[in-house]
This record gives sequence, structure tokens and C-alpha cells, in this order.
Amino acid sequence: MSSPDLDLAKKLKNVSEKDRKQIEQAQEMLGPDPSTMGFIKNLFWGNFREDLYFRIKGVQVHLPALRQRREDIPLLAGFFLDRYTREIGKNVQGFAQGAMEEESETRVITMTAFHVPFNDMEKITEIVEKYFMPSTMEDPHTLSFRFATHAWGNAKMNAWLITEYASLAAMEASTEWNAEWVERTYPEGTPERAEYDKANEVFLKYFDGHQDNIVGYSVDHSK
Repeated sequence: MSSPDLDLAKKLKNVSEKDRKQIEQAQEMLGPDPSTMGFIKNLFWGNFREDLYFRIKGVQVHLPALRQRREDIPLLAGFFLDRYTREIGKNVQGFAQGAMEEESETRVITMTAFHVPFNDMEKITEIVEKYFMPSTMEDPHTLSFRFATHAWGNAKMNAWLITEYASLAAMEASTEWNAEWVERTYPEGTPERAEYDKANEVFLKYFDGHQDNIVGYSVDHSK
């Protein structure tokens, strides 16, 4: 056997010896189960099909949702605060006093449903986005606003205006605030007001016969 062949044989022996030691170490940890050892050998030697990993039964750990283990929230908040302050190079000592205190809030959601023919849905969507959403986004009494549509089937009501308020009082104040917003944004006698009135007239044609639903609910959460 030539010298290069001897060198190759030594290298193969060293590799084989290394694999043998790794397998023996794994056997000490996992026990002498032959099926387990067969998997380990195939894994080390590159013969195991990776697409079969899902067939391996591992230890099942049940982790309840965070809402069921609220005591973990301060720990997680502290962990991520420390992590991201290091990344951005800021010196943040902690959270404001009372930030982790739990409190209960009552909120109100209004869901106004109406029907829009499928061919006119794009036009109504443009009106809502151009004339209604801006005022709602600026409204200090509104927590959130959504315009939802349903384009499939033959449902009678296929468009919804969904608005969230902190209370019934906030909902009533919002109505007055929006009326004032329209007067400020589209003053009477201006071309912009004429366009607004025209768009509002088109919208009301579909809005006629709408159905209102008001839902109140409590929210228990950490600040």
C-alpha cells in the first residue's frame, strides 16, 4: 500500500473512532434501546431521512396561553425590555409605576350593517375611506374603526361599519365631534363641501334600512 493510501486509511480510522465514541456517549445517556441506537447511528452517518423527523415522539410540554398565566407577564416584559434596550443602546431602567397593574375596562362596539350591491361595493368603499375614515381616525372618542364587507353568497347585509368606544358617553360625544369635524373640514359653500355632500348622498342611498347593534363588554388586562 502506498503512503497516500496509508494516510487515507489513518484518517478513515480516526473518523470511525470519533463516530464510535460519539455513539457510545449517546448510548450512555439514552440507554441500550436498539431502536434508539439505530436512529443515532443513521443520524451520525448521514443515512437518516430528515423528512421523517416528525415521526419521532418526543416529550410533550403543555404551555398554557399567556392569558391563563398572567403572573408571567412581568417576567416576560422585563426580559424583552432588557433585550431590546441592549440592542438599541438605550438605558431604560424599567416600566412606569402602575404599568403592570391589572384593571378592568368596559367598552362599547357598534356594528352597523347594510346592503351594497356587489357592483357598487368599490364605490362605497372609496367613499368610506375618503370621507369617513379620516374623521374617525382623528376622533378622540373612538378607539378603533373598521369597514368590513362580504362579497360572497346572497347575504342581505354585506357591509358593516364597526366602531369601538370606551363607553356609551364616548359614543354620544363622538357623534357631536364628527358633525363639528365635517363643518371644519368642509365649510359650507366650498367646492369640497359640495363633493362631500354628493358622496354622502350616494352613501345614504345604500345606508337606508341599515341595522344597528350595540355590544358592551369588559376587558381585564394589564396596562
